[in-house]
Amino acid sequence: GAATDYLEQSLVSSRIIGDKRGIYSALINLGTAAYYQEDYALARNYFEQVLDAYLTGGIREQEAVCLYKLGQVTMAQGDLLRTRDYFEQSLVFSRSTTTGTLLPETLSNLAIIYLLLHQEALASATLRESVEAAGNFAVSHVQFWPLVAATRMWIIKGKPLQAATWLGLVENHAHPAIKMADIQRVIQAARAECVAALSPEQFAAAWEEGKNLDVDTVIADILREL
Repeated sequence: GAATDYLEQSLVSSRIIGDKRGIYSALINLGTAAYYQEDYALARNYFEQVLDAYLTGGIREQEAVCLYKLGQVTMAQGDLLRTRDYFEQSLVFSRSTTTGTLLPETLSNLAIIYLLLHQEALASATLRESVEAAGNFAVSHVQFWPLVAATRMWIIKGKPLQAATWLGLVENHAHPAIKMADIQRVIQAARAECVAALSPEQFAAAWEEGKNLDVDTVIADILREL
């Protein structure tokens, strides 16, 4: 599309004049565009290029972002082991730098990956840390990251009825930013798995129940169950 063409032209121009910051920005944006278009091989190529540049330049905060994006790509590709590695590497940098909401987002995703890899103790500890990290932000949509992760995790644990209830809470009360593509994919996966595991009547009743729940109360319940 026009946006991609513009970014490609920007990348060429930045390389001609030796503008490193412009090169990094264009590569990240091209990778992100390819990811949202589900061209994961191309997205990975762009992110790997910029990661090499960040590693060479020692730009730690951006390394965390790039590693997280690579984890998103490999998660979409179903490569759990590589995803775990990318998210764990991202955490090393995001814990020691100022990366905004990246820390709770990465922890939430990593908790799901650990559970899928049958590392239950790590999954529980990581989700707990995600709740603590999210609590440091006043932005309401960040608070929903651990809840969305828990919804997916409870399905994996064989508790789809509870998960469907939390899904009702998320889909009815989450901040509009929760509709961002990254977390929306996790929500969609949770919904599909709930629908597959429950009868239409069970799902509808649980989902309706979730509309009346309180986020803080649910998070407290989740922490008690970990």
